[in-house]
Amino acid sequence: MLLYIQESTRIEAQKEPSDTQNKQHMMAQIRNVAILVVIIAAAVLLNTTEAEDYEVGGTTGWTSFPPGGASFYSKWASNFTFKVNDTLGKYHQTTLLLL
Repeated sequence: MLLYIQESTRIEAQKEPSDTQNKQHMMAQIRNVAILVVIIAAAVLLNTTEAEDYEVGGTTGWTSFPPGGASFYSKWASNFTFKVNDTLGKYHQTTLLLL
């Protein structure tokens, strides 16, 4: 008498992630998004805080009798948004004279 023994194969169903695993995954995603937001905000702030040098009066420069009279410099300045650490001056040949 021959006896055949069949091996049983067990297929385990994939388990659904537990609530704890879901929460951990969601917290990790939130943390990654928060880090990305901080990096972007830092990059934007660093870009906007760079100091710049301005030649007063632009190509006309600093002169006793500007074209258009005394309002010339007010009109010129209204075209810019000056920030802390910006430098306003006049160029004399190759040297910036600070005002």
